[in-house]
Amino acid sequence: MPEWEGQALKGKSILVFDEQGLGDAIQFVRFCLELTGLGADVSFFCRKGLHRLFNGLTRPLRLVDDIAPGEHFDYRIALCSLPRALRTRADTIPAKTPYLSAEPPLVAKWAARLGPQGFKVGICWRGSANPKADPGRALPRAAVEALTMDGVRLVSLQKPDDLPPGDRAGAAWLEHMGPDFDACADSFVDTAALMQSLDLIVTCDTSIAHLAGALGRPVFVLLPQVADWRWLLDRADCPWYPSMRLIRQSQRGEWSEPMSRAAEAIQNLSRENLSRAWSPPECN
Repeated sequence: MPEWEGQALKGKSILVFDEQGLGDAIQFVRFCLELTGLGADVSFFCRKGLHRLFNGLTRPLRLVDDIAPGEHFDYRIALCSLPRALRTRADTIPAKTPYLSAEPPLVAKWAARLGPQGFKVGICWRGSANPKADPGRALPRAAVEALTMDGVRLVSLQKPDDLPPGDRAGAAWLEHMGPDFDACADSFVDTAALMQSLDLIVTCDTSIAHLAGALGRPVFVLLPQVADWRWLLDRADCPWYPSMRLIRQSQRGEWSEPMSRAAEAIQNLSRENLSRAWSPPECN
């Protein structure tokens, strides 16, 4: 199959294949919807574990994890190559959110388990246990304790398997949703549902950030001083996700100052009771 490089797609079939991490798939799947808008018949070849989450896309998309013998496509392209082929610039990113949605029965289930009390903040301080990728972006769990304050509930969005042994022990200041939370083979479906009942998500640079942004949920992302390319430079807003605010390290390896800024913003949100009419505050 020839690689798609921007040719007319009306009436054409194209195979888009997922080749990076879970967060990348959540971030860039929006470009598959751009292709359907161009009149293409789009098949997205991605991990089976993401199919259920992506069933909640704002426009239907053919999701596959296998190709039948002899099946033909006019073009193929890697998911993360779509912005290049579409000539995307920072000011033309398709940033209308939400483009994902949670399943209503799961939203009701986790809302009932969570309960209505307090200002509810979902917390994710580590990504996967990848020793090459995670150390620079992961937050020390001790630093997350800076977010504890009266009237604020901190709810863990971490999967225990992604944590080092020292972080798996419970803490009185951190709530857990139980062993059945996101325990099925379908990635993120419980997390997406729980996010609908959270007032804010605070996370390091991991797939949780992309999930919250794709759902249009308010989210603070804590970034290292040298951040990944997608977050650009020296800005607190995010062209990918309108509901996101970026809180950056000013000194490499030092998390206390950005966590202090996050805590101040959370305290202001809690005091003003903005859980129903949230607008991103300044965090710099």
